[in-house]
Amino acid sequence: AVRTIERALAATPAAEHAALCEAAGAAFYDYGADAAAVRLFRRALTFGYDPAIATTAAWILASTDQPALRDGHAALALLAPQLARPPADPTFLSALAAASAEVGRFAEAVDAAQRAVELARAAGDRGAEALLQKRLDAYRAGRAWRQ
Repeated sequence: AVRTIERALAATPAAEHAALCEAAGAAFYDYGADAAAVRLFRRALTFGYDPAIATTAAWILASTDQPALRDGHAALALLAPQLARPPADPTFLSALAAASAEVGRFAEAVDAAQRAVELARAAGDRGAEALLQKRLDAYRAGRAWRQ
């Protein structure tokens, strides 16, 4: 599959490479191929920083159940450009919380997760709120989140 992506990139105009890498990364992630997904998301970021792509890659790095891939520090580095003005986005805050917990910063994880829960609640998204609350409970208990 990776060779197919490489061939597609070779046949695609350069202006479309980031979008192709993002789409392929999302497909790999959906099928549980976390390492390939992260590689493709990182490749997409070489064409320019995209907050959504960085957040997704950071989430995977912080929460994957694959110990060899998990890297909270790398996840935080991917999120760093957004920290100057953290978005009021539960997805970003959830990734930030997971990365913070992964490196043992549970107070920061709780703070970010609490803000994510509040945003989901304010939006009326009960499904997201329930999931984010489970993650918040884990961080409060001193546990990192695993997918």
